[in-house]
Formats: sequence, C-alpha cells, structure tokens
Amino acid sequence: MAGILPTLSSLVVTIAEPARLDDFLFGGEAIDELLPSSWRIAVTEMATFAFMNDREIVDLWGYTSPTIANSAICSEALLRNDPGLFLEEAPEVLWARTEVSGKLYAIPSTMNYEALASQWMFSKWINLLGDMHEVMAIYDIVKLHHFEQRYSLLLVRRDLLPALEQMLTANGFGQTMTRPFEWETFSMLYGNAAPVQYDCS
Repeated sequence: MAGILPTLSSLVVTIAEPARLDDFLFGGEAIDELLPSSWRIAVTEMATFAFMNDREIVDLWGYTSPTIANSAICSEALLRNDPGLFLEEAPEVLWARTEVSGKLYAIPSTMNYEALASQWMFSKWINLLGDMHEVMAIYDIVKLHHFEQRYSLLLVRRDLLPALEQMLTANGFGQTMTRPFEWETFSMLYGNAAPVQYDCS
C-alpha cells in the first residue's frame, strides 16, 4: 500500500481537475462490482480506473498498450492511435466515463446519444475507436445512474445486453428509459468523410 499512495498523490496534479480522480476510482470499483470478471473493459483514458479492479483492460489511449505506443498512425489531434484495435478486440464493454452532472469537464448528462457517439473520445478528431458507424452497429450506449448525480456511460456489446440487464436488476437497478438509436441524426453529426490521419513513425 505504501508504494501505491505516492502514485495516487502524483496523479492528482496530472489531470485537468483534481476531483476527477474520485470519478475514475469510483468508476473502476463500481463497474468491476457490476460486471462479470470474464468481461473485458475497454477504456479511452485509464488514469486510476484500473487501480480499482483486477481484470483485463483494453487501453485505447495507449498508457499500457504496446500496439498503440508503437503505432505509426496519429489522429488529427496528433495522438498516436490504432483505429482498428477496438473492433479487433471487440471487448464486452467500453467504459467511457463516470461523472457527476454539472461538474467541470464532465460529459453533459443531457447530451443525446447520437451526439455523444460523434464527439469527445468517439470523434474523428481523436479517433480512438475507429469508424463509429461500425461500432454503433455492434454496441449500444448504456447510462447507469448510481446515486445522487453520479452516472456512468458505457458502450455494451448488443449481444450481451440481456445478460447485463439481468445483472443490473439483481444489483438494484431499474430501467427508466430506452429508445432506438437514431441513425439519421448520428450520420448527420458524424459525417461520412474519412478521418484525417498522419504518419507519426
């Protein structure tokens, strides 16, 4: 434990808002408790999320991924990436973020799912997941309300939604809303142009 605490302390000053540290820690523990240990979780920004569980993580940002660290491809945001990795790995779940509504840097809790699937870490500018048309054909967006104003955003493989629903029900969650993904709206927001990529070898 003594070796871990200094790491946690130093991470506070390396992320945009110190209080976000709690969200990553809470998300790592909460999602680990809710999902089967055999399910792999992809993350777009690991931070302290992985400290709170002991499972296979698909690291799309590249902190612990040799594939991305050695990639010769950079996104328009000049981030080294591997746009094909997510769909090649096809993890059961992608943890997008655990947030508190209204907090600085939080993904707006009122953002519609079609906009979410075309912005932030899913955008062509960052391009961590590859073509979101292909991703959203296989995955659904799930929003979990934990307590107070804290929530988690996940992408869950569609074939696993019935199993996830059973697990969430067993853990006291109840479904409050469901609706189809609006492809026309998403396509208008995301566009059909190929993402800009640079050779960063």
